[in-house]
Amino acid sequence: MRVLGGLLALKRHGLNTEVPESEFVWLEADEDMLERALRTPDGRLVAGLEDALVSTFAEAVKNPGRAYWIDFFLAIYLIRIEDLDFTYMRRRAERLGVREELLAWLETVDWAIKYGWK
Repeated sequence: MRVLGGLLALKRHGLNTEVPESEFVWLEADEDMLERALRTPDGRLVAGLEDALVSTFAEAVKNPGRAYWIDFFLAIYLIRIEDLDFTYMRRRAERLGVREELLAWLETVDWAIKYGWK
């Protein structure tokens, strides 16, 4: 079963901007992902918060044409940081092949939040 990820999924989690209908990725869902997924009124399954974030990050890293997706990842990450299950996010990033990149990026962002931009 497939679940909608990427920017359209982030829109369901609070991204407050216009998102073109083409700004998504399909994710092959496993049991964990299906448990966290949201069902839209039209019946589509949308990735849960962590899966939406990691799929957006992975697409930005792997596809230079979508590198700008990282800005939207950051926006939702900062807004919803208290709601995130980081253990689950790390597992998802490993599954999508971006674990090291995600950990390095999160470390940089967390450092900037803690100590401020200099």
